[in-house]
Amino acid sequence: MKNLFVLLFVTIFVNHLFAQKISDFNKPNFENKHFETTGTKSVNSLLDNYDVKFYKIEVDVTNTSKTINSGIGTMYAQVVNNPLNTILLELINSLTVD
Repeated sequence: MKNLFVLLFVTIFVNHLFAQKISDFNKPNFENKHFETTGTKSVNSLLDNYDVKFYKIEVDVTNTSKTINSGIGTMYAQVVNNPLNTILLELINSLTVD
């Protein structure tokens, strides 16, 4: 009886080991595929003058509203082509920046 219980337990345990599929671990890779297919050439040549290293966005929100009360956006970049006299920020038309 004890052997039967151990065999049943091992069978159930081993069955749950294969519950996760290997493809589940590759789901975040879909984000990288966009950048691989677009290449390195920018649509606007102004974007080739600097290399963005980091974007930092700080927003003030509440759980009682769907709007952003205020925010600060900071961009850290390295100049690639001197002289740099213009920085181009591509924004979305449906959003309002004050």
